[in-house]
Amino acid sequence: MISNRLTMLGTGSAFPTQSYHSCFLLQSGKDSLLADGGGGMEILHRLDQAGMSPASLHHMFVSHVHTDHIFGAVWVIRRVLQLSLENSYEGTFQVLGNAEVTAAIQTICRLTLLPAYTERMQSVISLTTVSPGDTTRIGSISLQFIDACSRGCTQTGFVATLPDGVTFGFLGDESLTGRNLQQVSGIDYLVCGAYCSYADRDIFHPYEKHHHTVRDVAREAAEAGVGCLILCHCEDRDPESRPLLYATEASEFFRGPVMTPADMEVIELTDGRQNSLV
Repeated sequence: MISNRLTMLGTGSAFPTQSYHSCFLLQSGKDSLLADGGGGMEILHRLDQAGMSPASLHHMFVSHVHTDHIFGAVWVIRRVLQLSLENSYEGTFQVLGNAEVTAAIQTICRLTLLPAYTERMQSVISLTTVSPGDTTRIGSISLQFIDACSRGCTQTGFVATLPDGVTFGFLGDESLTGRNLQQVSGIDYLVCGAYCSYADRDIFHPYEKHHHTVRDVAREAAEAGVGCLILCHCEDRDPESRPLLYATEASEFFRGPVMTPADMEVIELTDGRQNSLV
């Protein structure tokens, strides 16, 4: 049986103090997809902790252009280019994202990397622009790209179908809302943003930042028939108490499992409907 797993490299929002920015590694057997890169070179350390060498990584997806998602991608690209210059990287590194993402990465790399790196980009880095409705395959993982329907900036997400039929969705740092609900209806696992608990809304002001609370997301997940909620892009005031706090708040509306993972937590993706929330 092929092993499907999710490694949450980071779970924080734009200004974390006790976590890294939200990004993850999706793996099915030998196939790997890095989704977002966080905001800096810490992504290289996180990949190392996860046992994923950039020399073996060939696919990355970036949901949108905000600094806490895209700057880490530039560091991964830089590392891949360095490995290529050292003859330690084989093949190409594909970076998928919407038109804003691919244009921004091209510009940042042109302005910040040495000429030797930018010259090597043409043969090693494949910047691939995707739009909602487009599909592709990464080995055994099938991807369909979706509009996350963000009001802050253009965000693209995806729905992945894994080899055993398990479905996995990602909305960038956007919360599940009535605008994007139909795009992930009936999905087994959904990774999406939940900035804070509803009880703490007056402390963290999620709505002013175009984000939503755990209660908001739980209501929509129940309507969408989501199997399992994996919440990220959260405030990190108290990461240890957050999982119970969020699960308790969500349980009023959503009966499936609710996970608020810590940084570097690994989740085995089997069937998102096998367990119920305790």
